[in-house]
Amino acid sequence: MGYEVKQATTPAIGVWSKPKGTKTSVTVVVSVDEVLKIKPNDRAKYLKDTAGCEISGKSLAELKQAKTAVDLVAAIERKVSLQTSGLMPSGSFYLQPGEERRLEIYL
Repeated sequence: MGYEVKQATTPAIGVWSKPKGTKTSVTVVVSVDEVLKIKPNDRAKYLKDTAGCEISGKSLAELKQAKTAVDLVAAIERKVSLQTSGLMPSGSFYLQPGEERRLEIYL
């Protein structure tokens, strides 16, 4: 139970994941390219399902309109984790919460 060292195969961003009812936040890294490939109306659901990151309000509208990696990062700026240094280039190494750790967080 813990974290795994992973390497980004595409540009990626770390987002805060803090499920309701918990006191602890963790950083979950997601591929920016994967988010941008998803239909605009389904992006927030993808982030919630994949990373436990809920997007709402103005950020949600901007997320739907994002066309580039820079647009995406700007749209979810308030949810971007301080544990990552902004947009991580392809090839970057990062720590990802393991499946056991995520299950513990979401229970």
